[in-house]
Amino acid sequence: QHFEGHASEFIAAGDSVLIRLRHHVEKHTRGWHLYEQIDKWTGKQTNARDLSWSYAEVLSALRERDIAWQLLERDTENHLEQSSLLL
Repeated sequence: QHFEGHASEFIAAGDSVLIRLRHHVEKHTRGWHLYEQIDKWTGKQTNARDLSWSYAEVLSALRERDIAWQLLERDTENHLEQSSLLL
């Protein structure tokens, strides 16, 4: 079985993870600190605070999201241009 959705649905799924992370960071920390883990029962961030890879992962996700949107917009524009040539 394979995914038959649109690329924007993948982006939306990633956005939901980032939104959930933001919720936990805002609710359970002061100063927007990231911890190593989020407790699955309480939602509180636990273990090591301010690990560089926690921030790197968020920044990487945001960068990849921007790239995905740029590619999606470019492909959409190309598709529209090709469609207009057929008219």
